[in-house]
Amino acid sequence: MPKRKHSLEVRLLMHRLRPKAKLKVIGEEKLLRENEPFVMVCNHGMWHMPVAAILNLSVSFRPWIHDVMLKKETCKHELEKILEKIPEISERMKDRIASFGGKLVSRILNDFDPIPVVRGCSREVIKTLQISIEALKNGDNLLIFPEMPRCSCADIDQEAKMAEQLRDLYTGFAQLGKLYFRQSGKSLRFFPIYINREKETLQIGDAVCFDAGNDAMAEKHRISGELYRRLKLMAEN
Repeated sequence: MPKRKHSLEVRLLMHRLRPKAKLKVIGEEKLLRENEPFVMVCNHGMWHMPVAAILNLSVSFRPWIHDVMLKKETCKHELEKILEKIPEISERMKDRIASFGGKLVSRILNDFDPIPVVRGCSREVIKTLQISIEALKNGDNLLIFPEMPRCSCADIDQEAKMAEQLRDLYTGFAQLGKLYFRQSGKSLRFFPIYINREKETLQIGDAVCFDAGNDAMAEKHRISGELYRRLKLMAEN
């Protein structure tokens, strides 16, 4: 599918950030030769990995994004929680940064036509999956970050360090395989992507393909587990 056209504001911002976040991309030919839509499963870290993925991947996609980051008020609140852990910044400055950042970040994220992810609500999870299936049927690739939540530390540097470690993956996202097969008759492919900040690399592994012949519950766990295993191998090598 053709690359999505972004607003002028976002294009200018990406142009400025791209040289600073340049990574060596390994294995992107695996994505470029695909004729069917696919799902990219990437490690998250804190905010670094999503930004790096957006700036370094050549293929078009719609990202899964936590819904609180898509509204300026709730985005401001999320930024405030991060800024609370940086004592060097005055309270007045924190409020200014959070207010400005909430508006800017939410506006930029919405420019990517994201699929909102609501945590802890089964009805909204189903909605996320339904929107995702429609996107796939329309030819959109998906970029998701299904790691379990990172631990929260009082010290921002310690939290960032722990966030670099690969965490277990949720399994719910893997239901996309069953749902997509049910509606299209095609086996969805999930590509593991691991971003290593220290080595400045973005590595794309071999796809895990949905197998309609397996039990649905077992297949969901197989896909999630195999993607985690491949991400872990990339992290260790």
